[in-house]
Amino acid sequence: MQKLHLVIGFSILLFSCNKSDPITTPNCKNPTGSIIGRWDLVANRSYSIPGAPNPSWQTTNKSNIVTIIFSKDSSFNYNSNFNFSMDNYNRFTVIDSVDFRIYSTSPPSGGNFPHYLSVFVKMNFPNEIVLTYMGVDAGVQEKYDYSCTN
Repeated sequence: MQKLHLVIGFSILLFSCNKSDPITTPNCKNPTGSIIGRWDLVANRSYSIPGAPNPSWQTTNKSNIVTIIFSKDSSFNYNSNFNFSMDNYNRFTVIDSVDFRIYSTSPPSGGNFPHYLSVFVKMNFPNEIVLTYMGVDAGVQEKYDYSCTN
């Protein structure tokens, strides 16, 4: 009887633990709830028209972390793994409390650049933002989680 109680108790403990989805659960909390700070890419998705858009998020390669940084002076920075670094995005503007726009003050000239004149940012939750690169017939979205590392 005592073994039965132990098995039941252990089973309840095991199955009551919360399991988190690494795509939707950040490692830390955004203390200010603002866009200011460091963000790490966790997933992306893309679409192409006339092809059918694929709405599912694809997790990113954790060995090549993409980091973006929004600063208090409205500057926008990123590490060398940022896919759109060739577009020279360096500033952001606030549209409202959850909507922002990233742009370049000196866009590259010639060729097919910039790929996207500006990037729209939506803060879905205090710890999650989504960047949307909208083209005429294609687009990309990237999901970032707030990062507590410096």
